[in-house]
Amino acid sequence: MLYDLIVGPANSAEQISSEGVPTEIFEGASIKPVDTVKLEKLQRLLLPDADVGWTGEPSMTNDEGPWVFRLPPEFVSALNQLGGAEHRRVLDAWAATEEFALDRVKPRDVAECLSIIQRLAARARETQQSLFLWMSL
Repeated sequence: MLYDLIVGPANSAEQISSEGVPTEIFEGASIKPVDTVKLEKLQRLLLPDADVGWTGEPSMTNDEGPWVFRLPPEFVSALNQLGGAEHRRVLDAWAATEEFALDRVKPRDVAECLSIIQRLAARARETQQSLFLWMSL
């Protein structure tokens, strides 16, 4: 699977899913080796009392994908507020999850992914847009 985070207008999920390479049209980046399970683990670390999940049904061009999910605004907001000692705590806990260990992902690679995710979350805030997860086989 390929995973990209995309910044776009709240109503752009269908357009994102119809693009072969959405980062050619929209601002975004690959977040390999992060997948939906790892993103949900991050969401749980940032929002332990919130319901974890994506906003609405995935947008897709067909049953075989690609699939596009809008990340919950609360999750994007929490990413934008993450800093200081809390950033280190969340990063260490996220990097220590079983999912990263099973995939043999190094902590420095997890840190790089979190940096990319936070940069795109900040861009979504600055431009008053949404953050989407694009997945493709």
